[in-house]
Amino acid sequence: MPNPPVKREPYYPRMNFFSTFLLSIALSAPWCPALESANLAPQEPVVVEPVVVATDVSVAPTISHEERLKRTHIYTTGSRYILQLVLDTVLQSEIERRQQTGIFVGAVEVTDAEVQAEVQRRYDMVMEQDPTVDFWAMVRAQGFTEATFGQELRRGMIAQRMFFPTDPSDWPLDQIKEILADQWDAYVKKDYDALLEKKAAGEEMLPLADQMLNQFLMPSVWQYLRERGKILKPSSGLPEGVCLVVDGKTFRTDDVLATIDGMLTDTDVLWASTFVANMELLEANLKASGHYMSAADFETFFSEEGKVYEGTIISHEMMVLQFLGFPSMEVYRQYLRARHSFRATMPEATSEQYLTMLDQMVEARGAFYGAGKVRAEVLLISAREKATGKFRKDGDPYEGAKERAEEVRQILADGEPYDQVLLQYSDYPEAVANSASSMPQPNRGMFPSLSRNDLRGFLLENDYTDFLFGYSISDDIFFRADLNAVYGPVKGPLGYYFYRVTGHEAPQKEVDLMNDANVQWMVNDDLLGLHFIAHLNALRKAAAAEAAAPTAK
Repeated sequence: MPNPPVKREPYYPRMNFFSTFLLSIALSAPWCPALESANLAPQEPVVVEPVVVATDVSVAPTISHEERLKRTHIYTTGSRYILQLVLDTVLQSEIERRQQTGIFVGAVEVTDAEVQAEVQRRYDMVMEQDPTVDFWAMVRAQGFTEATFGQELRRGMIAQRMFFPTDPSDWPLDQIKEILADQWDAYVKKDYDALLEKKAAGEEMLPLADQMLNQFLMPSVWQYLRERGKILKPSSGLPEGVCLVVDGKTFRTDDVLATIDGMLTDTDVLWASTFVANMELLEANLKASGHYMSAADFETFFSEEGKVYEGTIISHEMMVLQFLGFPSMEVYRQYLRARHSFRATMPEATSEQYLTMLDQMVEARGAFYGAGKVRAEVLLISAREKATGKFRKDGDPYEGAKERAEEVRQILADGEPYDQVLLQYSDYPEAVANSASSMPQPNRGMFPSLSRNDLRGFLLENDYTDFLFGYSISDDIFFRADLNAVYGPVKGPLGYYFYRVTGHEAPQKEVDLMNDANVQWMVNDDLLGLHFIAHLNALRKAAAAEAAAPTAK
């Protein structure tokens, strides 16, 4: 079982920082469309009668390739919408519970005009900060359509009226104290008492501040409601044609897919297809060799992994989504089951062969385990839209990036100095707008000294992209590139990269594989990851060769 996540904290910050970079890579977008053009009417997915779910995980239903691909679209590009469906349903269950027990419900009927006013308020806030931003493009970049964005705001308004209405006398105190636990006395009770005093004095009572509500109180409420709900996803044993069941309400795969269809780019479709193809290759191989974990064994393993994060500042879900880069827990679960199943094909952990493999890892990659750093200059030819950091909807955005990368390659081949070409052509910005002054900046790609994981953040690489692409450019830069040699172009998550390493900083700490539990975890996990991707690449190569082989007559 992994060590407590606090051990891995030095590697977290850049992943979060880079997600900010993607949303502000450039601020030269056209003016937003008029708000009146937005379709903000609530969008209700088709809900049908409850379905029969496999209660014995060892006999989960057989799912077609087509269904699996649809579900992957839903749990990658549509993961935000899935969360919306879950939260909408558990909130409705809470409304019904309160109505049945006579508990305060609040003004849960939110009008379209109220939603429109809230959209306008948020629009004005964004425009005040930067009037050049394309508001709706940024909304879409966050995984919303105009309709689902309105739906998101509507649900938030309902929940705030139920849990934190303007009149403090209507607050469901027992429930709030259960949700917040010790945080009630530490952070909320003072504000609550102040509101009561204002009410007693006949003074105006204002709603709680947005920052308090959106960053602290409401996330706790949503987590509480999710934990109380009965949520079934595909890995729970859902039958063909069903992608989600929440509190007995069934959501059909085709209906949900139709809602998110407008968000799917051709690149999203390609990446989802790649994920499914990889998983099907791995599962077939591991099942044939008898190493694929049973569903019951995997549930036990997954539960144990989750326990590692209990009581820490990093939740299991946060680790998976923000730091490992997976679009949803549902996608991660498939990957993790195959990865951990593959571990059984490797030598026993106590065998001489395995211990030798660990020593070889320390020798080859000790700079990573000991917090060494690299100084690199990376020229990015982006395949993503500058306004949003997303891929364009239609066509292959890598084609245009490849053409520009070939032009740059020829310029370099003609003898132009690399640093001058980088400054002229790199799509990295000088700095990230609104980022903390203490955060390292891209500097057009002339990066400061970076750890391996910080470098991966700047290149937008993570465990998920490694699984899709089959390699890590960051590892080539950090471990293998010769000093001052220029490499590229290489295709990666952001587009095409050229790179040059100008120096290394020695590890800052000793790599004690014998006595340091954190080092032991890192080396073992790194070893498994490298061998897992290498095994997948071998399967892909064999499948490609078989497909290309002439058919026997």
